[in-house]
Amino acid sequence: MDIIDEYLLCDKLVSRGTRFEKNLSWKLREIKKRALVVWIVLIGNAALYVTVPIFIPGRHFTEDLFVLYGLEPMFETPNYEISFIILVAGVYFAVFTLVHTTIFTIIIIGYLEAILLALSEEMDHIWDDSENFYKKQKDAINTIQYIQSAIYTKDVLKNAFIKYRLGHIIQFQIVTLKLKRKIDKELSVFFMVEFLFLAVAIVAELIGGLENTYLEVPYTGGQVFITCLIGQRLVDAGIAFKRSLYGCRWENFNTSNQKMILLMLQFSQKTLTLSAGGITVLSFPCLMFIMKSTYSAYTTLKSSVYKSP
Repeated sequence: MDIIDEYLLCDKLVSRGTRFEKNLSWKLREIKKRALVVWIVLIGNAALYVTVPIFIPGRHFTEDLFVLYGLEPMFETPNYEISFIILVAGVYFAVFTLVHTTIFTIIIIGYLEAILLALSEEMDHIWDDSENFYKKQKDAINTIQYIQSAIYTKDVLKNAFIKYRLGHIIQFQIVTLKLKRKIDKELSVFFMVEFLFLAVAIVAELIGGLENTYLEVPYTGGQVFITCLIGQRLVDAGIAFKRSLYGCRWENFNTSNQKMILLMLQFSQKTLTLSAGGITVLSFPCLMFIMKSTYSAYTTLKSSVYKSP
């Protein structure tokens, strides 16, 4: 089944009008804003990259040293106009393809993040919700003749409510784990290849000199930062859900519900992470490692290239 279909099926499980649905929608709006900011920044960078030559006196390209064979001399009409259109079209295709792939990744990973954070809110309030449920049902149950004690009735009702709520929460937890495995299967190798090319690009841009590549470095560096950011956000959401399981006052639950909490804790022991081909976890430590590695490669290559004879 296609990964989008899996997400649509997951979304159908959300009960409309509930607190969980409202929290999920609020978190998803944050993910949408994040994706919109990324799109504006990266597309704006590309637009600036192709328009800068227009405002420089004389005839210039995005990179004057680029040569399109068969269109030489490139600075003479009509070769100049044809070359400029081809280069702009190339930038448009490359940037739009990668940017929209990045936006897609932000959205599908952000959806998992939003689910985990919304589930964390549910776990934080599950005991208080059971108290409120009992208060609403208190008058009705007092009319039942076969109830032996108010304390027994209160415990039974509260734990029945908690069991029902935990059933929904663990369902979403299992679906989230399945979606995560699906993402690893589909995108893990893609992340590895992307990071390999971005690391090589950053090193090449640094060797070329920041005075010449001041527009390219923010784009490639931004791609690395964004991917590590969404990976870190997923890790943080998983940790928040785990902490909410520990802090849900499970010691007040009956044995059955405590066993369910234990099962959910076992599911959450392995932190949800994004992997680049199984080599590294995409997170802020990974970002720092890439920055240090690319700078080390840059200094090594620079010393070799510019080494005095």
